[in-house]
Amino acid sequence: MAERIDFGSICPLEGWNEAPPVAASYMSYAHNGVKPPNIGTTQRAKTEYVKWVITVPPQQVEELGWNQGQELESAVNGESLVVKRASDIEPKADKMTYEDFREKIARLLKSEKKGLSWTEIREKLNFPQKVPNNLWVRTMERDIGLIRQFDNQTGRVVWRLK
Repeated sequence: MAERIDFGSICPLEGWNEAPPVAASYMSYAHNGVKPPNIGTTQRAKTEYVKWVITVPPQQVEELGWNQGQELESAVNGESLVVKRASDIEPKADKMTYEDFREKIARLLKSEKKGLSWTEIREKLNFPQKVPNNLWVRTMERDIGLIRQFDNQTGRVVWRLK
């Protein structure tokens, strides 16, 4: 299994007139007296990893069908480093607009006269967020007459419409 290493993402380097060979390493740069491009670090799970820059000639990037912004993963195969496009990354879901959020909640609360807690709303509507956007909630109080009241018997905040 290939260990995921953050190479950043595919992007052209500015300020380099010639692309060194793909197999160029930090040692070959240093040995030839050439300072490598900006090498930074990143932290994941309290472990620090060094970021290395790998330059791939543009025609090879085109042949591979890689696009700027795509994530890469790597694996060591013998004495070679294999770099490939990360395939197991799920595309991010489109963000919901305020209008969609408001309409879904209004429709649900119209059918639930006693009201629901945020957790119940989230589960019934399959919302991914653990907590709602505070600005949207306050705006819904004006737009659709949302009322949020603390229920002393259950110890939860109940959402309902006026």
